[in-house]
Amino acid sequence: MWQLIHPAAGLLHTTITTSASNKAGTAVSFKKTWGFDPLACWCANTQESLSMLLRPGNAGSNTVADRIAVLSDALRQIPGSSGAKILVRVDGAGTTHDLLAHLEALNTARRTVRYLVGWTITENDEAAIGKLPEKAWLVPAARGWLRHVGGHVEVGAAFAIVEASVPAPTQHHVLVRNRQFLVFGGLRTLIGGAAKGTPVPGMRPGDTLYGPAVGEVVVAPHDSPLRPGDLATHLFGWREYALVPVAECTVIDPALPDPVAQLSSGSAAYGAPTRVAAVRKGDVVLITGAAGGVGSLAGQVARLLGAARVIGTTGSPRKAERLVSELGSDAALTAGSWREVRNTRDSQAA
Repeated sequence: MWQLIHPAAGLLHTTITTSASNKAGTAVSFKKTWGFDPLACWCANTQESLSMLLRPGNAGSNTVADRIAVLSDALRQIPGSSGAKILVRVDGAGTTHDLLAHLEALNTARRTVRYLVGWTITENDEAAIGKLPEKAWLVPAARGWLRHVGGHVEVGAAFAIVEASVPAPTQHHVLVRNRQFLVFGGLRTLIGGAAKGTPVPGMRPGDTLYGPAVGEVVVAPHDSPLRPGDLATHLFGWREYALVPVAECTVIDPALPDPVAQLSSGSAAYGAPTRVAAVRKGDVVLITGAAGGVGSLAGQVARLLGAARVIGTTGSPRKAERLVSELGSDAALTAGSWREVRNTRDSQAA
């Protein structure tokens, strides 16, 4: 259940409260009255006041520090699991980049924070919006654009969403309706054409994207081990229906609590050191891209297999530190560290 933090008159901002001019803490407000401009936060689910900050009448409407302080106090008032999902309402006065960045940063593995921002649209606003050119509604997406048209999203130069007929089943294929698929980082390299000699095919303009997927078998040949209703994995993601060769479709073990676990990086991280490299006790193992989804697991698997030393490569000192402190690597190399070693050797040779 979402907990809605909802103020009486705009996010964390109440109406000016007037008072005598000689009262402590008061000041003249933008409405030319004398008094306070308090910030407060309520929980809409229970109608309770969660926090309040008494401010002078001349306090700023967009003072981020005040809003963050009141919001932080309010969140501490929400008990236990009730704070797992939070919806915060923000009106125009609170719509600042710093406050929205703070709201985004509140998301953790145990808490999801969403927010509503803006204000009531007036006739003048609608007239101004109507004068904006069509390109104003374009949002960059990779190397192309996303455009909202009639409630749908069109993708421009980089990608295209295409509607096609459901492929007809054949004797050696199964028809699968995908449920989930994996957006894996390596796809970007394959699209860019930088990958050479990889075990998976590269991508050319016009190709359909692919990737690991979990789906339900709709139609299968009579002599196939697959039956309609089976959940299976394959590499034809990024589409609603896929026509998959029988040999490239694997039935999911029903003992798994959640089939989507088949899309994790764990299988590659386990298969590489056990079946491909066959790591043995006492080996020294070098893992490239060791801070990524596969590499971070592969290093730990290699350690469990008895590797005497695990060395990882990564792109930044911050990731290198995490490899050693948290992920079990004995040492980590970055691009900078390689250059330092090379320069040192060149100097010694000279």
